[in-house]
Amino acid sequence: MTAAQRQANEIVMPARIVFQTSILFAMLLASTQLLLFVWFFTTNTTVSQSHISATAIITCVVAIPFLTYLAVCGESQRADLHHLKRVSQQDFLTGLMNRRSFEEKATAHLNRANCENGAGAFLFLDVDNFKPVNDRLGHAFGDAVLCTIANSIACSIRPSDLAVRIGGDEFGVLLLGANIAEGISVAERIRCSIKQDSVELGESQLNISVSIGIAVHRPGETIDELMRQADQQMYAAKNNNRDTIFAIA
Repeated sequence: MTAAQRQANEIVMPARIVFQTSILFAMLLASTQLLLFVWFFTTNTTVSQSHISATAIITCVVAIPFLTYLAVCGESQRADLHHLKRVSQQDFLTGLMNRRSFEEKATAHLNRANCENGAGAFLFLDVDNFKPVNDRLGHAFGDAVLCTIANSIACSIRPSDLAVRIGGDEFGVLLLGANIAEGISVAERIRCSIKQDSVELGESQLNISVSIGIAVHRPGETIDELMRQADQQMYAAKNNNRDTIFAIA
């Protein structure tokens, strides 16, 4: 969640609590007044202004704290559910989508895509020489590398595109509606951004690179088939001295 989103939530949540409390209180006050009139009517007693005022005061004293508590609890549960949903869809380290969430959203998009033009281009990224980095500099440094790559990807694509950490040091991006030329252009932007960034942790510093394979979705192709095509291109890039891009239309 961005700082702007957190700030918006800090403004919206108290306003929503006040609104919910006001509605509930108005309903409760109207109900108690109605019950008061019904009780006096059935007992054939005259309703005085003092009775109405006393009922309203008692309702205020008892109901407002209770209703406010209920509203706060409701908002807290809403926030917890939103957090759990967000966590279940994200990769715990990088903040990108996890594979399950990505495949669900990508499949839904592929099903809606134009049957003649396909759904877009898929980029399959793999970090070059990542295992020696982990072995030599430790897993904490390896995690920093993965977070740096995820940030470069997120900054290089549109908000509507789908970025995923597939697993380990593998990442993917579904560029919605993109053709092969657009896919190569974005892949090159990501590759250059990652190569220019240096990862620092303590006294260790390292420049990293990625190999990228690209495949364009064809009508009727599943997300697994699309990813497999891009994966094959990524391995071709690996076999071509790494830090490069291979694509298939």
